[in-house]
Order: sequence, then structure tokens, then C-alpha cells
Amino acid sequence: MYIDESRDINIDNNVFFRAERQIVYVGLVREYTFTNNLLVLAEKRTEISAMLVLTKLTEDVACYEQYKELISPKTDNVLVKNNLAQGS
Repeated sequence: MYIDESRDINIDNNVFFRAERQIVYVGLVREYTFTNNLLVLAEKRTEISAMLVLTKLTEDVACYEQYKELISPKTDNVLVKNNLAQGS
């Protein structure tokens, strides 16, 4: 799930299963809640895994990624709590 340049979003009580790189990525958001979700199995992108091994580069893999410099939890009314991530 890719969320960017959005507002007034509530994502609650969901199960997200298997994604490449990030299961949920959050860019610039306002008035946003992400609570009580289960995120399972974030993996490396298959099309570049072999190339990364040869070049010794790494790729960030995460169940939940939020670009912190775009968001201020105090002024942008952003709440992320009570989520469980497994297998990243």
C-alpha cells in the first residue's frame, strides 16, 4: 500500500500479507491513523535481488515505512499504534 499526498485516512483492523520492499509506505499525509493492523512478510524485490548480491548493495525492506521528515505527528494529527509486524 502506497499512501502519499493524502489526508483524513483511517486504516484500522486489517491484515496485510506479503509484499516486496514495503507492505505499507506513507509519504506526506495529514489527519491519518494506522492502528490495530497485522503486517506479515515483507521481502526483497525479486527482480533486483541477484543484482544486489553482485554489487554488495542493500535494499531497505520493512513492513511499515513512514517518511518522517514529511510528517510531524504533533501538528499533522498522525497516529500509528497497536500494529504487529512479522517477517521483514
